[in-house]
Formats: sequence, C-alpha cells, structure tokens
Amino acid sequence: MNGIYFSGNGNTKHCMELFTKATGGRAVSIESPEAITLLQEVSQDNNEIAIGYPTHYSNIPRIVKEFIQNNGKLFSGKKVFIIVTMGLFSGDGAGIGARLLKKQGAKILGGLHLRMPDAIGDVKMLKKPMNENLNIINTTEEKIAQTAASIKNGKYPKDGLFFWNRLAGLFGQRLWFIPTAKKLTTKLNIHSDLCTGCGKCAAGCPTKSITIKDGKPVFTQGHCTICYRCVNSCPARAITLLGTKVLEQCRFDLYKAPAILLAFMLCCAPCFSETAQVQVPDAQKSHVKITITNIKTTDGTIVMSVHDSEKSFNKRIPLETCRLSPEMSTVSCELELVPGEYAFCVFHDTNNDNDLNSNKIGIPKEPFGFSNYEGKSAPGNFKKHKVAVSKPSEEVEIPLFSF
Repeated sequence: MNGIYFSGNGNTKHCMELFTKATGGRAVSIESPEAITLLQEVSQDNNEIAIGYPTHYSNIPRIVKEFIQNNGKLFSGKKVFIIVTMGLFSGDGAGIGARLLKKQGAKILGGLHLRMPDAIGDVKMLKKPMNENLNIINTTEEKIAQTAASIKNGKYPKDGLFFWNRLAGLFGQRLWFIPTAKKLTTKLNIHSDLCTGCGKCAAGCPTKSITIKDGKPVFTQGHCTICYRCVNSCPARAITLLGTKVLEQCRFDLYKAPAILLAFMLCCAPCFSETAQVQVPDAQKSHVKITITNIKTTDGTIVMSVHDSEKSFNKRIPLETCRLSPEMSTVSCELELVPGEYAFCVFHDTNNDNDLNSNKIGIPKEPFGFSNYEGKSAPGNFKKHKVAVSKPSEEVEIPLFSF
C-alpha cells in the first residue's frame, strides 16, 4: 500500500516508511509534489492509500487539514487507511482525519495509533530517558509489522474511529487546548542572543512561517502548524515554543546513533574481551553459515557474538564469540548450532583496540551490523534481531553499516 504523510521531526516518516514497505508500497511526504502524483496514480482497481500524520493536542495538524481540503477531489472514491503518531494519548486522532476525509468522498479502511517519542523538547516533564524512548520505538515497530501482516489477511485495525474515542479526544485534550494551540501559532520565540542566522529554520519550515531578513529569522504569525521542526533542528538551540529553553532536540534521526551504541553495550560488549563459552547440549545440530558483507577494508578484526535468548542478549552473556580476519568485501563464519532462535551481532574492529569507537556525540566510527537489520531504523532487542535455525543447513547474511 502506498502512503502520503506529514512528519515534523521524523517519527511519522519512519512509521510510514516501515508500513508501506511491509505492505508493498512506498511513502511520500505531502511537502513533496510527488504526493499529488501518488494520489493521482491510485487506480480504480487498487484504490487503497495510507495517510499518516502526528497529533497535536489530539488534533490534526493544520498543514494536513489544508492538504486534504485542497485536494478533496483526489481523495474522492479512495479507500484510505489512517496512521497517527502520538506522544502518549490521541483519543480520536485517526477519527479526526477520517471525518474530514469522508467529507471529501473517501472511504475509511481503518486507523492505527502509534506511540513514538514526544517531539516537544522545551518542556522538562515531557522528556524521557533514552532507553525508554528506544523501547517505545521498538514496541511501535513491532505493532507496525503485526498490522501489516493483519492487513494482508484483510483485517484492518480501527484505532481512534469509535464514538468513545471521539469523546476521549474531545474531553481529554481538544476542548481544553484549542485556545492554547491557536495561541502557539502566534508565539514562536526566536532568541536573538543565541541565533547565528544560519537560516536552517526558514529552509525547513513546512508552512514558510519563518523567513530570513537582514541575516536573522523573522516569524510570521498565524500559519505555524506547531510541528516543532524549527525547535528541534536549530543548531544553536535558539528557538522555543512552549518553554523557554531547549532541553533536548527530539528528532527521530537523533535516536538512531544512541540506539546503536546502547544495543552494542547490551549485547556486544562481552565480545571485546575473553568470555567463557557456554556449552552447547549434545543434540542434533544445524550447520549455520553466517556471511558478513559490505566490508570496506582488510584492516583489523571482524567480531561477532551469538545470542540464544533475551537473557543472553540483555545480560551480556554471548553463547559464542567469533573473531574473523576481514576480506574484501565478504567473509563467512560457519557454526554448528542446536535448532532454535539466535541473534547475531557484528562489528568491524578496524584498529584492533577491542572497542567500538565512536565520535564525540556518540555516533559509531566503525562498521556494525545485526541479523535482521537493514540500517534504516534503530537496532532493537532479541525479538527484533532473532532468526530461526531449524533446518540441517541454514544461511544468514549480515551487511555492515557505517555513518
């Protein structure tokens, strides 16, 4: 299923890309002219399309509402599946879009509410530890995979589409925060003492509410869609909206590198020192060939750890550790494993210092990889990276990634 979306800081973009890929389609931002082309290409034979957006105070972003209204004829007759991302609660987040789309003549297939890390970076009470945010992302990715599988069987979830969802959204947030949300479209705070005049805020603003005049950003009131993109992308942290100081810049891409480091700390750290090998029971074993690809240099050592359970993955107790001499551009390792589920973690120790080197902001400087990992999202837990070993002979391919 193809999809269009609005994403202020990357959460909805990530979710839509995962969903459309899992259902055989592609995702395009409504900020791109290609979104209109995608809508026009939806045929009568296969007239399903997904639309994704975040909720702001249990309401649909202004930019999404205007896009739907301005392109009502293109939605007419389409079967639409609505995907909504939220910080904690959205009530009828999908329902708001559904009611608007029905007015344009669209048929609603279903709704999906997905929790993601909150994008409000200038309010302390809304901030969570990194590991909690990573757990939120992993849980949501699993929900997307389950939903995609369900849709392939003709079953669509109905998150946010029932009458009680509408009551929850209205009385839980919208009724009280509509005046607040309206006020926020007029009160963006640009701290001139911090601003360097780089222009990144103006270049990225989806509603063109920020322009650069005489080397400084100027905010035009009334059109802001309160997406927090400018707050979260300003290199000088010179913009606030609800608060007075940026405590954390909340973009999805900023969760990626810490997630990689956390995953390696949890499951690969023991590989870098001598560890006791766990005895494998004497049983019928499978011959498993692990092929590590995308090797860029023959320097150093390829280090791989094997984990056979959530406990092994989380407690830093690898079942087995392998050290391989790198070859351009592929190297293989062959193991005899008891049938079961395993997660494989790899990194290329290019300088042979027994450590995963990273830069000052925590981004790995050495290549890494996991089983069941394509490098486009945050690494996860054992459940995400496990592969089933059941046949007499199995093959697993693990590409290495670099930033």
